[in-house]
Amino acid sequence: MATTVLNSITAPTASLSLNSQKITNLATPTLNTDAATKAYVDSNAGITQANADLRYYLNTVTLNNISAPTSSLSLNSQKITGLADATLATDALNRQTGDSRYYLGTTTLNNITLANGTVSVNTNKISNCVDPVSAQDVATKAYVDAQVSGALVGSITMWPTTTAPTGYFLCDGSAYNTTTYAALFAVLGTGTLPDLRGKFVRGYDPTNVSDPDTRAILSV
Repeated sequence: MATTVLNSITAPTASLSLNSQKITNLATPTLNTDAATKAYVDSNAGITQANADLRYYLNTVTLNNISAPTSSLSLNSQKITGLADATLATDALNRQTGDSRYYLGTTTLNNITLANGTVSVNTNKISNCVDPVSAQDVATKAYVDAQVSGALVGSITMWPTTTAPTGYFLCDGSAYNTTTYAALFAVLGTGTLPDLRGKFVRGYDPTNVSDPDTRAILSV
C-alpha cells in the first residue's frame, strides 16, 4: 500500500473498513458520489450532520442494509428508478404497473378509448351486466340459457321434478331480483312470481265465450 497508487487497485466489492483511521488531503467534491470533505460540509449552509449522513446512506449503502424509516422520507424531487413490478399490496408501483391499474381500477369504462383489437380479461368475469337489448349488446348467462332452452321469458312450463330446471323459477309466489331479471320483470310487471301451488293453469278467454267467468291474466 505504501508504493501503490489507489486508482490502480481494483474497486472493492464489499464494505471497506479504515480501522478508525482518516482519509486526508481530499479534494473538494464535485460529483454526487464523491467523498465529502469536512470543509465542504461545514461551508454549505443548511446541510446538517443528519443530511450528510442521509447522503452517505443513499449514495454508498445498499438500501436493504438500512433500518426501515420511522417517518416520511423525502427524495428531494428525485426519482426511484429500476423498480420491479409490484407483487405485494404495500410495494411501490412502477409507472407501467401504475398506469395499467389506473385504467382498470379507477376509470369508468365509458371514459376509455374504444379498443382497436382483442381485449383479454385474463380469465376473469365481466359481472353485473343487464340483459341485452340491441344485437351487439353483451349477452348475460340468464339470457343465453333462456334462448337455448327455446322458452320465452315469462313462459310457464310443466316439469316433472320438485326443483326448477336451469333458467327457471318455481311459481311459488316468491320475490325475485327485478334488476338481475329485468326481462322477466318487463313481462310480469311485478317483483313477485306467480303462485301456482295447488292450482291448475287456466287458459285466458278474451271473449268470455268459452269461459264466462272473466279472469285477469295471472289472477287466481
